[in-house]
Amino acid sequence: MRQLAVFEPFAGDGLTQAVSYAYISWVERLVGWEIDPLKAAVLKKVIPAADVKVCDAFKEVHKLAPTFDVILIDNNIVQVPFEHFDLFPAIFKGLKDESFLIISVCQSPGSYYVDREARIRAFLGSRVEDWIKDWDRARTKFYAWPDIHDAQYNSLTGRIIPMSEIPAYDMAPVYMEKAIKAGFFTAYQTVMRRSKQMSYIVLELKRTTPRQELEKKTKDKIERQNAEKTKNKTDKQR
Repeated sequence: MRQLAVFEPFAGDGLTQAVSYAYISWVERLVGWEIDPLKAAVLKKVIPAADVKVCDAFKEVHKLAPTFDVILIDNNIVQVPFEHFDLFPAIFKGLKDESFLIISVCQSPGSYYVDREARIRAFLGSRVEDWIKDWDRARTKFYAWPDIHDAQYNSLTGRIIPMSEIPAYDMAPVYMEKAIKAGFFTAYQTVMRRSKQMSYIVLELKRTTPRQELEKKTKDKIERQNAEKTKNKTDKQR
């Protein structure tokens, strides 16, 4: 393994996952962003060598430069903007020409919500049902999944719980397509189950050569070949 620079835009306190890889020998640099100053302070204590920044990732993402070998996205599910959707496509600005993008995705939001319903209701109060519908609609829009209408909640579940069940394997092509639009092709991809509700999508990305550059290289190659042929022909005539 080459030495890697790793970036987490939602690093939290580092105890969820950063601490599990930060001390591996091939991690040369870790940059963590966290909007909560208290969590950021814990992150700095847990991983003193980390470059920790207290900021809103959704606002700062546009300032990224291509300096990271790995970007690991593990957002808080109960947040607005929803999940990590608004990081795209700007997040690709932070990747080197050959790099990895790892995204923690929620394939079963209904199960996620039911397991944490009391906590979420205490946090959101009377806004919880509107939040669920808005979350579902944000998910279906991002993943180009059929939209969920209000009538479906009562007819299919009898209550307001998230319904946008999308297999992680069906999510992966969405990120691959976004990578293509950002100038990367996917050399390798896999899905790794994280829990009954969550999975990791892992993409190994390589920056594509722009069409103009390819055409110039091809043209230069043809010109060199023609020049070599002309030279050989001239040499034979002599």
